[in-house]
Amino acid sequence: MSFLRKMILGAMLSFVLLSLGAAQDDPLGEARRLTAFGVDAAAKGLWDEALFRWEQAISYYPNFPAAHNNLAVAYEHFGKYDEARIHYRLAYDMSRKNRFVESNGRMFMQFFNQHIAQRDDEPEEEAAGEQEEAADAVSVEQVAERGEVEEPEPLVADPGSEVYHKVGSSSQVLIKHPKRETALSGRFSRVYIAGFSPADEEQKNLNFETTEYFRSELRKYTLYDVIPLEELDLPSNEDEFFELVDDYEFWQEMGNKVGADLVVCGRVNFYSEPSDGFYPYEYRDYRTGGYRTGQLLIQRTAMTIEMDMFFYEVDTGEIVYEESFGQTIVYRGRLDPTLQAFYDVMNRILPRFMDILVPREHDAIRFLLRG
Repeated sequence: MSFLRKMILGAMLSFVLLSLGAAQDDPLGEARRLTAFGVDAAAKGLWDEALFRWEQAISYYPNFPAAHNNLAVAYEHFGKYDEARIHYRLAYDMSRKNRFVESNGRMFMQFFNQHIAQRDDEPEEEAAGEQEEAADAVSVEQVAERGEVEEPEPLVADPGSEVYHKVGSSSQVLIKHPKRETALSGRFSRVYIAGFSPADEEQKNLNFETTEYFRSELRKYTLYDVIPLEELDLPSNEDEFFELVDDYEFWQEMGNKVGADLVVCGRVNFYSEPSDGFYPYEYRDYRTGGYRTGQLLIQRTAMTIEMDMFFYEVDTGEIVYEESFGQTIVYRGRLDPTLQAFYDVMNRILPRFMDILVPREHDAIRFLLRG
């Protein structure tokens, strides 16, 4: 080996040893560097590399919430939902009050509880209990493997004096949940959307609009044979409506009469209410020449749809699935409910309705933290 090559190899070895020494001296700094590196890799679609870097970050600093959050997103991306749930929980426990961590965890748990927790027909409470135990076990295992984990020094205290660990900037990332069987997919072919009882007697047209909306969307986006008969005039009185909901013989007879194997009915409420708020605005103070921030009251109106929906198997007349929906859109100004607003809010409800009937890939937005 030439003298020059020995010098180069020696310099490289020295650099590696210095880097390792620096990482040991500043494990939190190294965890931050690796976490940011992983975010850049994920942005390029290199999820295996990102996963590796975030695992490295946790090996240097097990209590680093940004790395746990990102690792949870990676596991969710790869369909490893049990592991994702554990790390979302750890990130939440370690960060506290970080809105990006909280948003990720909340959205993931909605997905997990609806589609994953009972996939093996376990009772929900039992499945949740096992997951809690798994999270605790992993946390203890980390401590055992890496030695005593000291509580990281808090970086910022919030106004309530409760400290939390500050994380750096965030990046949005789009992940896909794979196609999965839905509550009713593959079991029925001919669907009759029977009608929707309006909660307000003055909004009888909601029955027609809601029924036609769901029929139209099923025709456009699914292979179901949607029966094109008029909607039923369902009772607007709440007690009478729910009494009819429990009349299984009625729905069995109705389904056989129209030639359906699945009948859908529901109750719908569409209303508006004020949603005013104060918003900061900047203005120039001509006395001083500088700019000041004030509060401006903005009039807004919230348009809300609330819906209960029931799905009947015609063979038995019994309810095979039921769901409650609720969505709100806030508009600027003081407005009365309009048909356009009704369709705007229904478009937000539609994905959950489709989730019941059609196996679909799902896009999900998550936040990655740079640390």
